Formats: sequence, structure tokens, C-alpha cells
Amino acid sequence: MRLGFSSDARLFSSALLSTAFFGACVSDFFARHLYRPSFEAAMVLSSRRIFKKRSIINSWLWQFFRTFPKDVRALLVKDSKLFVRDPNQWSMFAVLLVLLAVYLANLRFIPSKIESLLWQTVISFVNFAFSGYILATLSVRFVYPAISMEGKSFWSIMSSPLSVKKLFWEKFILAFVVFFILAEVVAVISNGILSQSGQMVILTAVGIFLMSISLVSLNVGLGILFPNFEELNPMRIASSGGGMISALLSLFYVGVTVMIIAVPTYRYTSHLTFGDSFSSIEILIAISALLVVNGAATLIPLKLGLNAIARREF
Repeated sequence: MRLGFSSDARLFSSALLSTAFFGACVSDFFARHLYRPSFEAAMVLSSRRIFKKRSIINSWLWQFFRTFPKDVRALLVKDSKLFVRDPNQWSMFAVLLVLLAVYLANLRFIPSKIESLLWQTVISFVNFAFSGYILATLSVRFVYPAISMEGKSFWSIMSSPLSVKKLFWEKFILAFVVFFILAEVVAVISNGILSQSGQMVILTAVGIFLMSISLVSLNVGLGILFPNFEELNPMRIASSGGGMISALLSLFYVGVTVMIIAVPTYRYTSHLTFGDSFSSIEILIAISALLVVNGAATLIPLKLGLNAIARREF
């Protein structure tokens, strides 16, 4: 019995070991000749699909910005792709969009059938001031860090044939188009909810247009004047000393612009409602003051920023 058991054990053990060794040899053969080439082919195919998808996006962006020169177009495509890839940017932008949607939804609770022309004007300018505040917030948060976000590679831009003025115009165009459309949509929808007159809608639209130009130019210029190429987080750049100066100047500009437009409008409304005296000279003075303020907010920061960059060594 013992001899039989011993011979059976050796037989089964040998069969088990030989089967395991044969299985290992077969697995090694398939791994060398089939698995690795198949895995590499799958990885190449996956990368080709990703590259093809990226190529489609790149070609679409190049077509979208086809009206611009090639050097400016390359920067526009780069900034558009970096904005989408950076969670710090698009997540904050999404939060702001949600807050705007909440604001527009809450406007339904404000009485829209206000017969008093004076109170209609007051509500319109409160809404106009809020739209300006939105533009100021967006400009400080997204436009001011735009130059600094170039990082240490900014020296390569300075050493390239691309001038700083073209870089400014690239940042300006991209931010102006996005923020102007967003602010105008908010202003038009809110005026529609509040049942404002056509004159107030046009006045608000013109004011938003001027604010968009001045605020974007102001923040790009100050971003050039107070760059921080060492910091990669746009939120920290916006909350720096230069960002605080930009925020204060932006809010001050919005307040001054709203007051310049609101004072003659209020005076004219009082003239229609209560018969108070009103002269067309007040409108001319307001237009002149508006042009001076917007010209200063647009040109002075840009001039200071370009001069500072010209003197900076890289």
C-alpha cells in the first residue's frame, strides 16, 4: 500500500509540475509574440484617436480665428485651450455663471409693472451698476492674470517677432468678446424681466459696450504693469497687490461711469415727471465726461504697462 501510494504521489506531482511548467512556457510564448505587440498596437491606436480628436479641435479653432494674423491666431488658440484645460479657470467661470443665473431668476420677484417713470429709471441703473460690477469682477479675475500666466516663457515671446502690442491685442480681443457678450446677455435679459423701456435698454447696452472696452484694457494694462511670472495660480495673481489695485480702480471706474450716465438721465426723468428744468447741455457734458473717463481708463494703463515691459530685462 505504501509503495503504491508513493508511486501515485510521484506520478501526480510530476504531472502537476510538468503541466505548470508547460503552462508557463505557453504563457511566455503568447506574452512575447502576441500580448506585447497587441498591447503596443492598442496604445498606438488609442494615441492616434486622441491625436485625431485634438487635431479636429485644433483645426476648428484655427478656422474660428482665421480672420487674425497667424501669430495672433496661434496665441488665441493656445489661450483658448489652456483655459479649458485649467480647472482653476473654468470652474470659477462656471460658478460665476451659476450666480448670474440665480440673479436673473430672482429678478422675477421684483414688481415689473411699476408705473412711476422715476422708479423705473432707478431700478434700471441699479441693474446697470450690477452688470458693471460683473464685468469688473470677471476682468480682475480672468483678464488681469492673463499676462502673468505666460510664466517664465514670457521671455521667448519678448524675443520673438511678436510685439507686446500684438500680445495685448490678443488678450484684449479674447476677453472683450467673451465678457461683452456675457454682460450684454445679462443686461438684456434682466431689462426684459424688469419690463424696461427701449431707451433704457439701448442706454444700458451702450454703457456695457464702453465698460467692456475700458475694463478689459484697464486690467490687461495693469497686468502688464504688475506682472508675476513666478506664480502659476491665477487666483493668487488676482489677489496680489497689483490685483487689489486693479480691483479698486475697476470698481471706481464702474461707479464713475454709472454716475455720469445716471445723473443726466435722472434729471431728464424728473423733467418729464415733475417739470423740473433740464438743458441739453447736460447731455453734452455727460457725453464729454464719459469719453474722457473711458479714454483715460483705456489708454493710461496700457501706456504705463507697455513702457514698463519695454524697460524690463528678461
